Amino acid sequence: MYFTIIHADGNNEDTNNSSIVLKVTYGTTDFLFTGDAEKIIEDEILKKRLDISSEVYKCGHHGSSTSNSVDFVKAVSPTVAIISCGLDNSYGHPHLEVLSLMNKIGAEVYRTDTDGDIVIFSDGNNVIFSKKRVKVAPGEMESVTLKKEIFENAKELHFALEEM
Repeated sequence: MYFTIIHADGNNEDTNNSSIVLKVTYGTTDFLFTGDAEKIIEDEILKKRLDISSEVYKCGHHGSSTSNSVDFVKAVSPTVAIISCGLDNSYGHPHLEVLSLMNKIGAEVYRTDTDGDIVIFSDGNNVIFSKKRVKVAPGEMESVTLKKEIFENAKELHFALEEM
């Protein structure tokens, strides 16, 4: 497994643009995590001509249109896009422009607001996704039973990978 820091600038006055952009390579699979980095950072990365192509792309800034520029997303060329955002959030994340872009490039989209917890498994060649919509009352913690159920599902997926 390799970790490549694509961007890191802890001195940026804009906390979003201080986000670390990280590419994880495991076998033949690549994952790109961009934090809240905005288009200005995406443009800097593109100017460096780094290989950011990745099968799995964790969309920038909760699927905001302030990130996820067309050129950047095309360079990533993901088959799967993950968007982490809260249900009915006041920012309107994910933005329609980003969802449309993901649809246009043919990326399958997983969203935490509609799909719940998203767990990714890889054996270095294949990637499997598990999602679980979890409804928790405000202020209520997830139960041990739920955590055990997620763990059991993870074990089942792990066994499925071994059989592939």
